[in-house]
Amino acid sequence: MIYRVEIDVEGTYRNDIEADTPEEAIKEAKKRASQDFWCTNRTTFSGAKFWDITDEDGNDVEHSFEERH
Repeated sequence: MIYRVEIDVEGTYRNDIEADTPEEAIKEAKKRASQDFWCTNRTTFSGAKFWDITDEDGNDVEHSFEERH
């Protein structure tokens, strides 16, 4: 017997993004996360939530990015 099972899997995508502003970096990271996620043939991307942004030295970066609901 074959069972079709759906499991919601959460993960964290980390990448170094070169951009002019933190907001552009966040948007680009979300885009890349979606593209990377779609590379697998058994998954459906259901969205991404912004978590954190730092500079290359690990310092927190101020930004005006707001998550849309």
